[in-house]
Amino acid sequence: MFRFSRRSSITGIAVLAAAVLNQIFLIEPKPVRAAASKRSMTVEARRFFDQGKAQFAAKQYKEAQASFEKACRISSRSDSAQYYLGMAALYAGNNKLFIDCMTKVVVMNKLKNSIIAKNALVNILKYSRLHPYCALNSQEQLCRWDTQRHPVLQICISQGLALPPEYQGKSLNINEIREFRRLFQTGTFARALVREPTFKSYQAQNAVSALRKWDWAAREGLFRYAFTNDPAKADILVLWTPRFRAGGEMEGLTNYFGTNKPGQGKVIIQLNTGGLSESKGNAYAQLMAAHEFGHAFGLGSHSPGADDIMTAKIYYDSNNAHSISENDKAVLRAVYNLEPDNPW
Repeated sequence: MFRFSRRSSITGIAVLAAAVLNQIFLIEPKPVRAAASKRSMTVEARRFFDQGKAQFAAKQYKEAQASFEKACRISSRSDSAQYYLGMAALYAGNNKLFIDCMTKVVVMNKLKNSIIAKNALVNILKYSRLHPYCALNSQEQLCRWDTQRHPVLQICISQGLALPPEYQGKSLNINEIREFRRLFQTGTFARALVREPTFKSYQAQNAVSALRKWDWAAREGLFRYAFTNDPAKADILVLWTPRFRAGGEMEGLTNYFGTNKPGQGKVIIQLNTGGLSESKGNAYAQLMAAHEFGHAFGLGSHSPGADDIMTAKIYYDSNNAHSISENDKAVLRAVYNLEPDNPW
């Protein structure tokens, strides 16, 4: 749910809209390398988009909104289509759609690379309490679960299983990822797992409690999940390590493993048995694990906000991030309403 900081008149909003449109009306955002094909409008989408622009220029805002909605249904990753749909909704008085569209523009762009995303965020901050953030991963891809191929995500929170010692607690390189991909496909992956002797059973229960913090997404229908005890059948697998190679305050690490077949990837979360000990408390452990589940569900980058579960400062300033925020929820909703670059 979106909470507006104040109720603004359509006249007041229109002033902002006109000013921003003057800045970006003719700008077509440059696609990032990994997502270029997704961001390009199809011929059919372009036809609806051009129709919407003509209607918008004629101040037929409801008609323009309908045209831009058709363009977005075909090419959801088009910055221009989403932005103009938001602007048409703004003039038509549909504040929720306005915020939804602007959020999508922010979610699928690195702010430092995108004028249109910066303008979208300015709009959101002026008329709501929401502060969404980019969800692209380090390869500048939008990734999430393919809910058609995975109608129910299988999640295994293991009782102390770990990667072989040489792989524990590290971010795997491309050759190691290829090896794990081979093991996935041959069915021998589960046999390569070992038991981490520092694991305690309460740590698995904390991971379960952390996962439950994301149940709102299942209730909203973004995805569904079920528990499995079989690592080989898991889509998301929680493993354990006594430390992380990078050092510092790191308590969790999420790795994504693709396969040669779309929709058959796996996500592995490693949690720190040393850092998530009883001395730091269950609330701390659940917070760290919930952050990693956010990555596992498709939140590929971090939030600049200190109060969000996906804050970049979570390991250093955990006292300020108590639960999943409205910002986190808005970003995940947007991710599951956009076509991904890499569907798992």
